[in-house]
Amino acid sequence: VLSISGNFGGTLPSQLAGMKKLQYLDLNNCSLTGTIPSIFENTKDLDNKLVGSIPSSFGKLTVLRRFFLDDNELTGTIPTELSDMLYLTIFTAENNNLIGSIPSELARLEMLDTLLLSGNNLEGSIPDELCTRGRGPIDMLRIDST
Repeated sequence: VLSISGNFGGTLPSQLAGMKKLQYLDLNNCSLTGTIPSIFENTKDLDNKLVGSIPSSFGKLTVLRRFFLDDNELTGTIPTELSDMLYLTIFTAENNNLIGSIPSELARLEMLDTLLLSGNNLEGSIPDELCTRGRGPIDMLRIDST
């Protein structure tokens, strides 16, 4: 657990990527800017203006349980590699500038029960696999205003 919420500003240090067993990182109410470093741990409740794409290397964070990227300026597509985060229960990336479709590979995340993606520029339909996966459908899915 690492909590730096409050008056922290600047960019995310790349050295945080070395914290392989970190499961929860709280950077709430900081003034962070810049891109997300590759292979970075949980970004819970980020209240920042991070830019760039979501690195596909996040898929290597197999112990990550909650991943919050709301209210930033992220672009690009949702990486299919996120489907390797087998313990992920919550993924939210609302109010960004993400494009493309929702990857059907996310259905492999059997523990995922919350997927919130509204406020982006996503297109296409909800993948059938998200509704017919072995554990059952996702409990909370929000993709309105995309």
